[in-house]
Formats: sequence, structure tokens, C-alpha cells
Amino acid sequence: MDQLHENKEKTMISRILFVAALIAVMLSTGELSAEVITTKVLIEQADAARKEAASIGYEWRDTASLITKAKEALANGQEEDAQKLARKALIEGQQALEQGRLMSKQWEIYIPKS
Repeated sequence: MDQLHENKEKTMISRILFVAALIAVMLSTGELSAEVITTKVLIEQADAARKEAASIGYEWRDTASLITKAKEALANGQEEDAQKLARKALIEGQQALEQGRLMSKQWEIYIPKS
């Protein structure tokens, strides 16, 4: 291998290692994340999913109360509790919506045959 190619290869490897190290530092310090979602936004997303599921007749029983509890916890400064409740409500809202969509496509298989 000639000297020019060897130098280019070393330079490229150095750059790759530098970028990798920079990304690792940024991830470890929290400076880089795919998406930062605040608890307030999480609550809003959960409520939107709940409303969408309700619009097709599949709102689950506990989702609204989880959202209410998350809002109360956030108002009382209990950020971690609020986030846990909001995440649970969001999952329930999304699952209810998925259940509603599935049932709208497959409702006939649940009708007993005479």
C-alpha cells in the first residue's frame, strides 16, 4: 500500500473514532436524544389517543382516570409519578385504538354461527 492511501485510511479511521466518541459523550450527558418528550406532552398524547379510541367506540375504562391522576401528580410536582401514569395511559389509549381498528375489520368472526 502506498503512503498516500495509508495516510487517507488513518485519517478516515481517526475521524470515525472522533465522531463515535463525540456521540458517546453526548448520549451519556443527555445532550443528544432521539426525542425529548415532556410529561405535559406525554399527557396530551395519551389524551389524544384516548379520544381517538372513544371516537370509534373503544375507549378503555381506566385511561381517563390515569390521565387525570397524571395531571394531578404533575401539578403537585411529582414529575416521575406523572410520567409513569401518562405512559400507562398512552399505552392503554394506543391499545384501545388498535383493538377498535382490529374489531372493525374482523367483527364477523365473533358472531356465533347458527
